[in-house]
Amino acid sequence: MNDIEDKGVAITLGVLAMAGAVLVGAQLRWVSSEKGIVERQLSMLADRSTAAKNARKQVEDVLQQREEQIKRAGETEAKYAALLSDLLELSKTDLDAQQITQKWKIQGAAAAPSAVAAPKPVPAETGTRQEKAPAKPPAGR
Repeated sequence: MNDIEDKGVAITLGVLAMAGAVLVGAQLRWVSSEKGIVERQLSMLADRSTAAKNARKQVEDVLQQREEQIKRAGETEAKYAALLSDLLELSKTDLDAQQITQKWKIQGAAAAPSAVAAPKPVPAETGTRQEKAPAKPPAGR
């Protein structure tokens, strides 16, 4: 090879090296700008994770409180049921108890259906309601 070709190869390699350096510099600059975005996203994700953990703990606390309230409500309902059954039993012999049961229309468990109990289905053979079959249109028209 001669000197001119050596200079051409050196210039070409120099230009390629500079282009590579510019490319690497641009990539490094881009990565450094993306680093801030990624750090903000990670920070926001950590905040969301913390908020979700706090919300879960609050929900668990509320559920625990509700369970306690339901338990107390059941105990209170049992106390009222016992009180009312005693009042009904007493109303058989005591005039004041009888007046209270009449005023507040308190009835025994056999006379008043429970609000919680499901209605009993009526058997089809002995039911009082009879289903009327839908009218059929005249044939041929």
